[in-house]
Parts: sequence; C-alpha cells; structure tokens
Amino acid sequence: MSTHALNIKRLHKRFGDTVALDGIDLALRRGQVLALLGPSGCGKTTLLRCIAGLAEVDGGEVHLDGQCVAAPGRHLSPDDRHLGMVFQDYALWPHMSVYQNVAFPLEMQGVKANARRPQVEWALSLVGLGDFAERSPGALSGGQQQRVALARAIVAKPRLLLMDEPLSNLDKGLRENLALEIRNLIEELNLTAVFVTHDQHEAFALADRVAVLQHGRLQQVDAPEALFHTPATPEIADFVDAGTLLDGRLDAEGLALADVYLPLGAACGHRGEVSLLLPRRALRLCAPEEGLLCGRITGRLFQGEHLSLQLTLADGRTLKLHAPHAPERGCQVGIDIDVSALRAWDAEARLIDLMPRADVAASASA
Repeated sequence: MSTHALNIKRLHKRFGDTVALDGIDLALRRGQVLALLGPSGCGKTTLLRCIAGLAEVDGGEVHLDGQCVAAPGRHLSPDDRHLGMVFQDYALWPHMSVYQNVAFPLEMQGVKANARRPQVEWALSLVGLGDFAERSPGALSGGQQQRVALARAIVAKPRLLLMDEPLSNLDKGLRENLALEIRNLIEELNLTAVFVTHDQHEAFALADRVAVLQHGRLQQVDAPEALFHTPATPEIADFVDAGTLLDGRLDAEGLALADVYLPLGAACGHRGEVSLLLPRRALRLCAPEEGLLCGRITGRLFQGEHLSLQLTLADGRTLKLHAPHAPERGCQVGIDIDVSALRAWDAEARLIDLMPRADVAASASA
C-alpha cells in the first residue's frame, strides 16, 4: 500500500481560456494535515474540488491511498472516494435535526438505523455536542453549526478529511478555540486532512505542511515554521507577513539600504538591485546614535506580550517589528539589524545567498 494518503501528479484544470491549475505536484502522507494557502483566485478551492471529485481534471492524476480517482477519462464520484467534507457555509440541512444531519453519510452508505446511532453519538461527543442531537441547526450558534458539520464529516471515518475555509465565518475568539479543537481532534483520530484558507495564521495553527498557491501554481510547500522564516519568494514573504520588504542594491562588498551601507564581504557574488526581507526578529530597538538605521515610531500597538511597532525611516519607507517595550509614538529610535537573518532576491525573484560576515558594521553610503 502507498505511504501517501494523497498524491497529485501534474494536475491541470482550465475554465475556458483561464488556467486555474497549472501542473500541480503534491503528496501528503497519512496522518498529516495540509493547508492550501493563497489569495482569492489562486486556485486553492479548485484544487480541493478536484481532490473531492466535485470538479473533473483536464490533465494529470489524483491518487487516494494509491488508487487513481481522477485523470483525463477517469472520474470517480465523490461518494466513491470515501471522503469527509466541511464546507465554508456549513451546508447543514435546516429541515433535519442535528442527529439526522450527522447520520446522513451513514444512511447514504446503507448503514442500518440501529447501527448508525452509536456512530452518530460517538461523533457528536467528540465535538462536544452530545446533548444537541435533537436540536435544529438553526437554533445553534455559528461555532456549534461548524462542529455539527465536522461531526458529519468524520462520522463515517473517511480516509481523507477536506475542509474549505472552515473557520472564516466565525469571529476571532471562536476561530482560535475551534482551530485548537479541530487540531486536537485530527490528532486524536489520526486523520489525514487538507484544508483551504486565505489566512496564514489559520494555516500555521492547523497544518503540518503549508502549500502556497499563486496564479494556479505551487510556489512553496513547507512546514509552517520554515515557510514563515524562509519564504521562497518576495510575494510569499509579503503574503505571510514575514517582515518588511525593502529595495536595496548589492555591490562587490556589501548592501546599500536606505542611507546606510552593510559590508557583507566578498562571499556574496551578486551585483545589482535586490528585494530584501527584514524579518521582525532581525530588528532590535536601540538608541538613535547606536543603530544601523534611524527612524520615528509612527505606529504603536500593545498586543499583550509585545508591542507591534511601525517605524518610518528618513526616506519615508516603513519597517515592522516587535519589541517588549518602546518609547511613545513620535519618538526617534535606532534600529540594529541582525544581517544573518536577512533574505534577498534578485529582479527575477531568485534567492541570493548573502553569506554575511559575523562582524558586520555600518558605514555611510557613498
């Protein structure tokens, strides 16, 4: 048996002249959780629909547990793929009770009524709704309705759980609580899951692996920590809010950035304009006369364990960083930079290895 619960090979999907998916290759091992992350229109929901059997593919293949379920000329129906689905709008039937909604997949599989009851009770107890079986979905809160949808998705013990923006209709507090509950449930049942989201925080909280899509193509597939700390392109860095992107220029010895020059040594062979990522962890406040850069605090938000700051440089560009404490808005501060944490890309978005020296110092830009 294949070690992959899901294996997608060179998948293509078009809608008329529009290419929705362009050569997607993706594999997911059993027990893993994969987030499909990207902006609206990037192809993530189309990819989920191709996996679910709700859309036919124009090229490539989709394999579930080693079985080809989708390819040109081959399309296994959603019912025959043995999947669980959680939809963005819950998709609960208002004329059915909670119990009847959760029991529906079992009924479609031909499970007898007396055999359905313990399975439905098991699923409802897992999501904390054991006492809500006879309620109407319309009498429940949004969070409770999503729990009913989750119970319905897992009641038949699917080989793959699919979720389309499962938390987007909930307020912030409910999103955080339900995200933790979903993650715990997935681990408890050792489920394999794929979910769609446009929210990087949701992707990082729930997933073992995150696949970033842009314009129908996979840009990066990585663990959440790796994706955030080592984004493959400036676009990904911007989308996941990995820090501040600034334009700079590399020459034979270093990097010109704003009004300072950072010597990097001869190890860096690139010359020319670059897009530079300054992660928040690379920036530290200091006295104005001690910093590599100097700026004014133009944004200051208290967020519990840290302050979220926006600093405006003399040339008008802004930096984002976190600090445990800081002067008030409007004050001038210095910014020290850990050059080893910087990432840079050339004009074609190719990653540049800066390989900085440990003893970087700043000097005035010529």
